[in-house]
Amino acid sequence: MNKRFIDWLLIPRGLTQPRGLLLRAGIFVAFFVVCHLAGWRENTMILSGTTPAGGDMATLQGILYILAHLGLTIVAPIFVLGAAILAWLNRCVGE
Repeated sequence: MNKRFIDWLLIPRGLTQPRGLLLRAGIFVAFFVVCHLAGWRENTMILSGTTPAGGDMATLQGILYILAHLGLTIVAPIFVLGAAILAWLNRCVGE
């Protein structure tokens, strides 16, 4: 992967840009879509204390799906709202 892209993705100053926040929200959405299309939702039975039939790998898939779902429903909307507020503030201040 391009080093410049990785630096742009990880540098905190990109976080202060609305585009950076939207990119990060998009990463959470994409990760959830990949987990959902892979069928990992059925492995979330670990929440009720039941061990999935696939063993340790299915347990890991269930945990990743839960984390992806939480990222989609909690973190991504915060990033989108933050991007909207930053864009509005930038427009009002005139930067």
